[in-house]
Amino acid sequence: MPRALYLTHKEIYPVLGGDQVRFSQIASLLADSYDVDTVSLTHDPTAQPAHLYDPRLSADSRVIYVPPLRRYMRAARTAVNRLPEFVNHYRDPALMAWVRDRAADYDLILCGSAAMAQYADRLGHPAAYLDMTDSMALNNLNASRTARALHAAMLRDQCRRMTRYEARCRDAFRGVAYISEVDRTFVGRHAERTAIVSNWVDIPDAPPAAAQRAESAAPELLFVGRMSYRPNIEAVQFMAARLPEGAHLTIAGAAPSPEVVALESDCVHVTGRVAELSAFFRSADLVVAPMLSGSGIQNKILQAMAHGCCVLTTPIGADGLDTSAGAFAVAVPDGFAAAAAALLADPARRAAIGESGRAYVESHFSRSRVAEQFARFISL
Repeated sequence: MPRALYLTHKEIYPVLGGDQVRFSQIASLLADSYDVDTVSLTHDPTAQPAHLYDPRLSADSRVIYVPPLRRYMRAARTAVNRLPEFVNHYRDPALMAWVRDRAADYDLILCGSAAMAQYADRLGHPAAYLDMTDSMALNNLNASRTARALHAAMLRDQCRRMTRYEARCRDAFRGVAYISEVDRTFVGRHAERTAIVSNWVDIPDAPPAAAQRAESAAPELLFVGRMSYRPNIEAVQFMAARLPEGAHLTIAGAAPSPEVVALESDCVHVTGRVAELSAFFRSADLVVAPMLSGSGIQNKILQAMAHGCCVLTTPIGADGLDTSAGAFAVAVPDGFAAAAAALLADPARRAAIGESGRAYVESHFSRSRVAEQFARFISL
């Protein structure tokens, strides 16, 4: 079997957030056709190699612990070079030497993010690919629109740096994958070297029936996501300040930041990490994703749609999805609270959106469909 090397800037398992969703799925797709070695940088000294979670991956897979202080010192180089902070942060000379020495042993090398592109962009390997996933340039631009003064200026600077870097990567790699057309077109260069590779969603055998509640029970809103991620923090702060009258908001997700924990109140509940979300989807009248920043297709939205939930999001949250399909509702931030209240008052419309959303995910985000996209990508 041919050999592949997969490089990621975080440990692949356990799957706790969007990065790990992507990494674990790509590793699984690679393992369909290759003997896969994975090498991951990590902040966590207890992180375990990926093959201990997925036995299809090579026992030679490993994680490299880099202490946070060392990473921050490397990130400080951003002040004196033209690279984005994200790239400097994950620069590891020992790993660069390791990849350079062993590159010829692999039939394919796949870098799992813009941060990891630096490990293969100058190797001259005939089958070096990059999974950019989201456009980090677009992510920085969106974040700058909600930031203040100096922070906004810093984000715009990072957007400019990342735009140059992404364009360079399109020249350096045989193929570059993005999660959506919005992300792919943001930089707009060498489209023939790029591909769309979505994330897939596991579809429940049947959509869960809505929980039975007393007529006097408070309407239930649900937000799902890793709660140390800045766009998610901004989203729940926004929603908690604009709850429809009488409504209750549950925030379900790992690693809630202090700002998220501070939202806990009589009408807002912060769960922390939950092992199984099905019960939360059954209880939700409306799943909300009021994204004000970020980029790429939102796994949280697809997951809720797969469970037959009615989802309300913003235009940024809808990036990469077909807004004409009737599979979810979209409202601009200024009108989000009113849109949520209107949906809560219309059970029939929520049910119709939920049914359309499940059908949309089944049609566009199955594993088989994503496997076809991935096969086209590594055939570029």
